[in-house]
Amino acid sequence: MNRLQWRRWLVANALGLFVGLPVFGIIADGGLVEHDGPFDIPMHFAGFMGMAAVVAFAQRRAIGARHTGYLLWTAVEGIAVFLVGGVAFELLGPPADFVAGMTALGGATAFLLRREARAAGRPYPRLMVLKGLGAGLASLVGMVPVFLVAQSIDDALGGGLPPFLVIIALLGAIAGVTIATLVRPVAAAVEAELVAA
Repeated sequence: MNRLQWRRWLVANALGLFVGLPVFGIIADGGLVEHDGPFDIPMHFAGFMGMAAVVAFAQRRAIGARHTGYLLWTAVEGIAVFLVGGVAFELLGPPADFVAGMTALGGATAFLLRREARAAGRPYPRLMVLKGLGAGLASLVGMVPVFLVAQSIDDALGGGLPPFLVIIALLGAIAGVTIATLVRPVAAAVEAELVAA
């Protein structure tokens, strides 16, 4: 993977999550349904699928994905984050749910990159998914400063949805940079796909 390809991958992940997580926030927590009401969980699912749609579009475009369709890519990432983040929310609450969700996203991204490489007939690291899980978990280090200033952001913006969207956008950008840095597409597969395009 050359420098330009890596830059595209980095920007795709950082920007994808910077935009994608607020999309989640607007759908899931934008006041369309009551919290703890009958539509709360379906709206969170829809929110995570919205986030995954943005991230999947950016990631697939960055690497020129040809072997994994957009809907499948979106579903794998969205469902992984929804399930893992949802369980963490129920058991531990915030911010553990966010860290768990980004860990799941790192693993799902690595799984999809491995799938692309495998379908292109390229060698791929066997432990790529574990590396992806580790990348998602490692993003916690970069998130700590945002967690520390989250209350100040909330106070400065008057509480409610706007500061929440700012906070998750910042967290998303950090997670995106970390995941992109630690989980990279298999170089030969990316180069072959971009040449074929």
